[in-house]
Amino acid sequence: MEARGVTDDEVIQTLSYGQVSDARPPRLAREMVFTEGYLWKERFHPHKRVKVIYAWDKGHKVVVTVISYYGRWEAQK
Repeated sequence: MEARGVTDDEVIQTLSYGQVSDARPPRLAREMVFTEGYLWKERFHPHKRVKVIYAWDKGHKVVVTVISYYGRWEAQK
């Protein structure tokens, strides 16, 4: 996740509080916008949107991949 600029805590927050997002079945996804301001690839971005794609396996969530987007979005409430 470091290669995408996403922390473990952000993944946990997204899985817990993020909005449900589209994913190809049987996978599920959640997204969340973080608004602290981020430096990514030598550019400042006011927001980061994190999308976590996951699946259920034996009653546990298993993270398949994490996608990060940098830019400006309306923060979810």
